[in-house]
Amino acid sequence: MNDSTVRRTDSVRVKLSPDMLERVERMANNYGMPTATLCAFAVAEWVGQKENGIAMSRMAVMDIGRKIGGVLESQINELANDPEFERQALQMSQALSQPNLPLDGEAPSKGA
Repeated sequence: MNDSTVRRTDSVRVKLSPDMLERVERMANNYGMPTATLCAFAVAEWVGQKENGIAMSRMAVMDIGRKIGGVLESQINELANDPEFERQALQMSQALSQPNLPLDGEAPSKGA
């Protein structure tokens, strides 16, 4: 659909300060269009910029996630080949599977 066939059928009421209204009217006059048309263009441009900003933010987050994922994967692979890490992981797993594991060093022992 080309811009000349776009029809505005709905409206939104916006309250502006007298100073802002004067500035918008002056700008509309400079462009040779009604104030409402200038406002419609301004809203459309602002919404488009925000939508593009959201899309760019999502792309940046995905890119960072891929980079971090790659770094974590290489670190995990390094650790997986480290016998000391394997030993510590096994000890941690055994300790966590024990019932009534104290939550901190000050927790009373069973029967105390």
